[in-house]
Amino acid sequence: MNDSDTPPPLPNGPDHLPGEFLLLDELFGQQPPCFAETEQHIKKSCLCRPNEQILEPAWVTVRGLSNGAQRMVQYNNEGIKVEDRDPFGNTILHLMAARGMKDHLFQALLLNPNPHILNAQNTAGQTLLHVLHRGWFYNETFLCELLRSLAQRNFDFGARDHYGRSFSHILLARDVSPGMRNFFLQICQYNSNCTKRDAFNVTPTFAEPTVGINRAYTQAMDLDPPVPASVAEEDDDAEPYHVSVVAREARLIEFISRASDNPGLEDAEGRNGLHCLAAATLSKSSVLHKHDLDEKGEPNDKPRRKDRTPKDLDSCTERYNLRLSLLEGLLERHADPNHYDIHGYTPLMAFAAQLPEDDDYKVGGRILHKLVEAGADINARNRSGETALHVAVRCGRKLAVKQLVEDGASVHARDAAGRSVLDVADIKMKSLGGQDTEQYAHLEACRAWLSGQTGKAVQNPTVMQEWGVTMS
Repeated sequence: MNDSDTPPPLPNGPDHLPGEFLLLDELFGQQPPCFAETEQHIKKSCLCRPNEQILEPAWVTVRGLSNGAQRMVQYNNEGIKVEDRDPFGNTILHLMAARGMKDHLFQALLLNPNPHILNAQNTAGQTLLHVLHRGWFYNETFLCELLRSLAQRNFDFGARDHYGRSFSHILLARDVSPGMRNFFLQICQYNSNCTKRDAFNVTPTFAEPTVGINRAYTQAMDLDPPVPASVAEEDDDAEPYHVSVVAREARLIEFISRASDNPGLEDAEGRNGLHCLAAATLSKSSVLHKHDLDEKGEPNDKPRRKDRTPKDLDSCTERYNLRLSLLEGLLERHADPNHYDIHGYTPLMAFAAQLPEDDDYKVGGRILHKLVEAGADINARNRSGETALHVAVRCGRKLAVKQLVEDGASVHARDAAGRSVLDVADIKMKSLGGQDTEQYAHLEACRAWLSGQTGKAVQNPTVMQEWGVTMS
């Protein structure tokens, strides 16, 4: 799914999510001078845009806490008003956690806020734990008390943000002690989401006793191997190309069958059954067509005639329905639609990039919709900040683009290079240089639909457009 136009991965994790906007004044004060020609400014990874564009009624601007927010955090005879949300979906609990208002937060928790407020996630999927100020991590005794208080109120410790990170990933990034990490995994009662791989290939595990090397640090640096059960793949290097590609296609089909019985199974790339179903070729004709082989599976030296294209390719309705049926079977067995492979892609991204669009134009959309119905996070990001919509545009998949937008994908998201979905289409068309007219037409169609009255994408979305709460 990667190509030369894929944005580079984020080297230090996500840039400035909505939780950090609650600390905009402090963070902007720490930012060194930024100039228009610098790389971070070009990629929009600095705080210049939030500084200029986040204004009241936001609770925090570059000038500090708004008067309204100051009144909200003050305890009075009626208690603290916890129901309100800021323009990014943050609650007052997010605000207290992010700004290090420890006494205020504990006081608010004593009021036993409703579960929908306690477990609220902002527009980047962050809970109050995701946005904790660094100061919380300097006193682990205090942090443990907070976690106990939340556990007593049935807090959802397995909640993940748009990069697949639960609070266990945040603890790794903050380099807390192994004991602190183990305490958290115990207190969240081994919620499986707390030990799942995120977009950056970090998989939290119980910390082992350290002897000279800080294991927590090595994990935070993404040096640990993936821990879930996986299936090793055979070495294809010793085989001729035409033999190895057919064998590889066959292994994908075999893996999907095995994953139906064991939905937690991974291949050597960390893909689950859903990823592999997206990548699998389901018809013999498509295998031969895809790898330019003849009917005997040998390399085909003759130029392919356009009028001889096989009729039973993967893009035909029959094969599409087979793929849909296999998908439904995997989902019924509880395959995780938000599972990240080691490259940082979710199944929704894999399907958006690889579903054929040549013939049947309905079933592909049903496949994507079925994944979203099953709980796939439509705005989840890979390690390059791309959503499934970015990936679909980059791969020229117009039908996928339409379905994703219909299912609620944000048309205003930016990737790690600061590119909007329209930017991605423009860059891809430019990079083709007139060499592939068919792919150019697909990209042009994606762009035209996105920028039209239905898509409503803009070239240069603001911070508020990207991260603001969408009114339905």
